[in-house]
Amino acid sequence: MSTDSFREFALEQLAALDGLYCKHMFGGHSLYLGRVFFGILFEGRPDFTTHPDTLPDCLTARIATFAPWKSQI
Repeated sequence: MSTDSFREFALEQLAALDGLYCKHMFGGHSLYLGRVFFGILFEGRPDFTTHPDTLPDCLTARIATFAPWKSQI
């Protein structure tokens, strides 16, 4: 799947989020809900930001979280 078609697919899946938009950033596309950055589409996968309180649950569920450096995982 091309980068553009993946971006379009991901945005379709998130379309119910009112105020959703994306911008080209760091070779991928950043996801925003209003003014809040919440994830990035990069190399054919979505990565989402987390809160320290929810990170263990996300890791257990194998939800991709944004970590630009492997040392943050």
